[in-house]
Amino acid sequence: MDHDDPILDALLSEALGGHTPPDVTARVLQAWAAKGHDPAQLDPRLLQALRGAPVPPPVSEPAWLSPAAPPVQGMAQHPGEQVVYTNGQFSEPPLVEPPVPSATAQAPLVSVKPRREAPQASSGWLAAVVAASVLVAVVLGGLVAYRARHHWEPSLAEQPRNKPPDSRLLAPGPNPAETNRPRKNAPDAQPQEPVFEGPANAAVAITLPKSKWEGAAPASDHEIVAFVNATLRDSWDANKVTPAPPATDAEFCRRAYLRLIGRIPNAEELSSFTANASPDKRAVLVDTLLYGEQYAAEFERYWATQWSNTLIGRSPAFEQNGLASVEGLRQYLQAAIHANKPFDEITFELISATGSAKPGAPDFNGATNFLLASQNEDATLATSRTARIFLGKQLQCAQCHNHPFNEWTQHQFWALNAFFRQMDVERDRTSQTARLLNKDFRGESGDPQEADVFYEQRNGQLKVAYPEFVDGTAIPRDGAVREIDRRAAVAQMIAASDDLSLATVNRTWAHFLGYGFTSPVDDMGAHNPPTHPKVLDRLAQEFKAHNYDTKSLLRWIALSEPFGLSSKMEAKNLLDAPQLGTAPLFSRYYTRQMQAEELYESLVAAAEIAQRGGSQQEKDQARLAWLGQFSQSLKTDEGDEEHRFDGAIGQSLMMMNGELMQQAISSEHSELLKRVAASKMTPREKIEHLFLTAIARKPTKRELEVTLKLVGNYADVNDALSDVWWALLNSNEFILDH
Repeated sequence: MDHDDPILDALLSEALGGHTPPDVTARVLQAWAAKGHDPAQLDPRLLQALRGAPVPPPVSEPAWLSPAAPPVQGMAQHPGEQVVYTNGQFSEPPLVEPPVPSATAQAPLVSVKPRREAPQASSGWLAAVVAASVLVAVVLGGLVAYRARHHWEPSLAEQPRNKPPDSRLLAPGPNPAETNRPRKNAPDAQPQEPVFEGPANAAVAITLPKSKWEGAAPASDHEIVAFVNATLRDSWDANKVTPAPPATDAEFCRRAYLRLIGRIPNAEELSSFTANASPDKRAVLVDTLLYGEQYAAEFERYWATQWSNTLIGRSPAFEQNGLASVEGLRQYLQAAIHANKPFDEITFELISATGSAKPGAPDFNGATNFLLASQNEDATLATSRTARIFLGKQLQCAQCHNHPFNEWTQHQFWALNAFFRQMDVERDRTSQTARLLNKDFRGESGDPQEADVFYEQRNGQLKVAYPEFVDGTAIPRDGAVREIDRRAAVAQMIAASDDLSLATVNRTWAHFLGYGFTSPVDDMGAHNPPTHPKVLDRLAQEFKAHNYDTKSLLRWIALSEPFGLSSKMEAKNLLDAPQLGTAPLFSRYYTRQMQAEELYESLVAAAEIAQRGGSQQEKDQARLAWLGQFSQSLKTDEGDEEHRFDGAIGQSLMMMNGELMQQAISSEHSELLKRVAASKMTPREKIEHLFLTAIARKPTKRELEVTLKLVGNYADVNDALSDVWWALLNSNEFILDH
């Protein structure tokens, strides 16, 4: 090659000088003429590219796309996958070597292996070909970079699309986050299949999973609760276990408030319930907490917090530069809960959402924060979190190899991962607002109509995966968003899957009873069978038949027999000890520590702290400041975090001497202490009142004697009551849900 070639000099000068591609045109033609060639002899298509190509703006980074590579042929090993590379050798002599997946690579390289030596070209002709190739690559690269930056829709060649038979159309329509489709949630409503309106640029047929409960009519609440109770009693008989006696009214009231709105009742609420002689007062209390206007705001905030913690964890609330906005996610969840939006619709919106994360943005969509908090290399965290939360399947171990203990394969992980490869994130550096967008995915081999994903097995084999649901349902491979929105497709399949109902019921049961039907609750499958499959299956069937009405599910569990049993262990139910590793039988209520959010709200409610009279924003800020001392992200690939609310030294010191505790035991800030001290109650009645408020029972005879003696030694009754109250708030019984 001529190292002084003027054409290459011109190209290198422009490339190294950082100029835009159109600046090269005149100089290339001049250099061509300087060598004695007639520009008219150039290929007309090249002349058109040189003279008529659209002018892109300057770009500061290289284009992320390479020229589309021919598909690699290999031996099929599994439906939907091909062997393309094995221990450094191709199974067949391909024309193109597939690039190794890399999220950091800006432009995947394509190396061509010719089958025979090409004839030597003349120096001038070779220079012209090289010049033309480099120029066209630069021009196309600039256009692609411009389109990627400004999110232009790509201009891909029209090709026939494969559409599976007997499929449902993912029809064009408005953003599902803006669609508030009415749903029937009454017990006698007929079951409906989920029908969601997809994005306007995604109109392709997909096959939805078929439900095993197809056509099942919803039963009444009474029938559902009766089935659960009868099935569990059969289990107790089979295991020769006698259930614990029913919980006292005060115990039931305390745990109902705690599990449904996230705090214990205050003194007035507790005394009002225990004084009620109605035989159906427990059902009335549950309905009041679920549907009563006076508790609506607390119910919405509590469940928005619970689902936010499940979806993205606690630590993002305390991170300064994270993509996700916890406040934005909670606003979305609170609005959805306020509208009693069916859970399958919430699921669809969380997985398919686009828009800005923070409230106040013109295109704010709080649902985007689920996937924004799950952003990492190649969307692996988004894949594993989605499978774990909404399908009850732990696929993260299958990212690197077939799971050693269950049926999940590495191919299933990467086939599910392929649905999330159209995601893109923009960030406004000024406002620190992140936007989740859809962009075309051209595949790791560069072919947009295949849009493949490569993964490497432990034996060195490099394989390919295409979007395929965990049940084997595949969608067209095209990576263009205008052809198919992959996230909308998988969101629709997850929302229609029975696994969504099973996973949600299992998690909700664990919320109320302390243990799910599987352990962990998000690891379901043949390798980990449920302890009570009939109960799980019936509740999941009814949840789906009732159009995913979350409040109905909460009501069934709150009114079930195990939720209303005492937490006391007795000789006849000692075998029911899941804390020792045995399967839970639910013959008693399992005692556990409150969550950090529940303890905070319980302290405020029980003590009736007067400072909480400010705006809701001020209350939320005070709450976040208190919670922030317990959570920290571990920055792992799986998004793990450390939650130090475990009864250790830090928590003990906070409970004994923290600012919130000081307010709770001060008659200046605690309306409860102020009212009790000023009342005409006897010392005994005052002590009993404090015991009932804190731990939902009266003191034992011994406790009463010791406490009365202690109070008698104080000169100031306020100081005496403050110390008694401090001791109760720092007792095990107060911080436990029992």
